[in-house]
Amino acid sequence: AYTEIAKRPLLRSFGADGLKLLRSTLDQYGEQEEAGIAELETFFDSISVRARVRVAGLAFRRAKGLKAILIAPAVHPGPMGFVSGSDLPSKIARGLTDLTPNVLVAHGPTTHDENPATTAEVKKVSEAVREMVGAAAFGPKVGSACRVTYARASALAQAFGDVVLIVASFAPNPTDDIDSATGHAAVQEARLAGARDAIFVDAHNCHEPGVGLTLFGSERSHEIIQAAKAATQAALKAPKAGARVGYAARRGFATPDQGIGARGIEALVIETGGVRTAYVLFDGNNMVPGIRDEIRLRLAGLVQESEAMTSDNHSVNLSMDGFNAVGAALDQQTILAQAERAVREAIANLEETEVAAFATEIANFRIFGPQSASRLTTSINSTMAVLRPALYVTLSGAIALGALVIVLF
Repeated sequence: AYTEIAKRPLLRSFGADGLKLLRSTLDQYGEQEEAGIAELETFFDSISVRARVRVAGLAFRRAKGLKAILIAPAVHPGPMGFVSGSDLPSKIARGLTDLTPNVLVAHGPTTHDENPATTAEVKKVSEAVREMVGAAAFGPKVGSACRVTYARASALAQAFGDVVLIVASFAPNPTDDIDSATGHAAVQEARLAGARDAIFVDAHNCHEPGVGLTLFGSERSHEIIQAAKAATQAALKAPKAGARVGYAARRGFATPDQGIGARGIEALVIETGGVRTAYVLFDGNNMVPGIRDEIRLRLAGLVQESEAMTSDNHSVNLSMDGFNAVGAALDQQTILAQAERAVREAIANLEETEVAAFATEIANFRIFGPQSASRLTTSINSTMAVLRPALYVTLSGAIALGALVIVLF
């Protein structure tokens, strides 16, 4: 009887067997099985909606070919484990290895509503980037990076020709994802300020459990948009010159349960007019408060400006509460030392480079859709709420644990 009741929340909301999906979900926090991943992706595809998602970025080319690509897709790297969009940086990079192995996938303006329904959808991002890079017009002129603070928000902007890269952060104030509407508004403000286009990156670098999203219309959203606008204006006024670009990566020093995904730490250093800026990307899901600022302080003697970012990779979320930010498990000294080594190696790798900016929208991209993630969470919580008292009432201790295994697995 309890199992029939437990099935109802997901059955009522999505027409799916709640216990079966809960079992597959729990599998992702232990042994990830292909069958379980396929089952979840089939379900996510069945509830998905078609959308247009923006993908923007920069390609760097030296004399002997493509050096690196920086991408900021408005696609969320979730929901968990290696399902659908999770491990997004590795999945996108694998599709571009023949162009360059140096692919930085930053966090665009996006929330769980923009989770790809399936892994197959992620391939569309790689295909779109490949097409854009192949048709891109490269040029030599890059401006110095400019940082602007507005209330709690800060934005680091740098002009590549007439396109501006904007990296937004609330650090040291904890926040979660910046939504796509806020990102689109910031890009539009950049255009109104004189940029031909803009690439918006959510640095995603300061978080505490329970902190909410930055949603369009909120005060935080307004602050980010205003900071992006002012930073764009400053970046467009900065003198432009030829650029040297360096890339480096540090991998193998930590594991996903320590908050670091397969792409490790990647550093992109851009030198123009004698001024160096370091973009340091951690393949993790946000940072504990204070780490970002310590990284920037550590790099101050190497570069004139820097930002520490995370990809929001959900493959590191190996617990049910989902919080495994950079610095929560891995010690700070290791983080700082590895970030510094990555930047030093990128500086040693500097070479004259041309750059091309690109942006497009991918049509018919299947995502979870508005409110689907929150509805799904509510339904799963309802299923657990039904199961929990049943187990407490009828069983105890090891017997309860054994029954839970039988019911769910």
